[in-house]
Amino acid sequence: HAATPDDEVREALRRALDEGYRLDEVELVTTDRDSYGLALDALEHQAGIAATSLHGVPFARARLGRALHRWLAWLHDDLPADSLRAAFEAGEYALPDGIDGVALSRLLRQLPLGDGREGMERAIGALSGSLLEPRLKSRLGILLRSVSFAGDDHSTTSVPSLARAITAWLELAARGGHAEARAVERLQQRLDALAELDPEPLPLAEAIARIGTGLADLRAW
Repeated sequence: HAATPDDEVREALRRALDEGYRLDEVELVTTDRDSYGLALDALEHQAGIAATSLHGVPFARARLGRALHRWLAWLHDDLPADSLRAAFEAGEYALPDGIDGVALSRLLRQLPLGDGREGMERAIGALSGSLLEPRLKSRLGILLRSVSFAGDDHSTTSVPSLARAITAWLELAARGGHAEARAVERLQQRLDALAELDPEPLPLAEAIARIGTGLADLRAW
């Protein structure tokens, strides 16, 4: 009996090791390849186990997919400051050497960073004179540029515009090694296809939903 797939995977590997098996001699038979695949993937990272995956995991539940979901929610909710700070704290954005995401989030709390585009622009202006100014301005500027691709009127946009906005956002998204770089390549291919669709203006929520449908079957390895 186990409370979660994570607990089951840990116990299965404990038993295998106790019986003297190498990990590549073990097959785990599961009821749901995604739930258990994600549990195994998380354990591999924690334990430093190198592994490959035949089927991968749903992109939406991989680190990059979760970061993209947060960015889309940030856009949908009119750029709330708390969501942006949480993204920096979670390590979802690539930052210059010497700048820690938690420290950056703390700094942003001291700036006049309010909700909306105007709050972002005020924060960038308030960085003038800071030793970190050029590097932080460039990061926040990329975020503003990605928002601009989605249109000045954040209540409506098109699927192609939103796909191009995600491409701009990818310039800042953190990447962890070869596997995640490949995930970015697959995501970019899908975004390029979405950018060719009808540029009909849509309510922002509907455009985000269509992007979600277009990426629904994407997987990460």
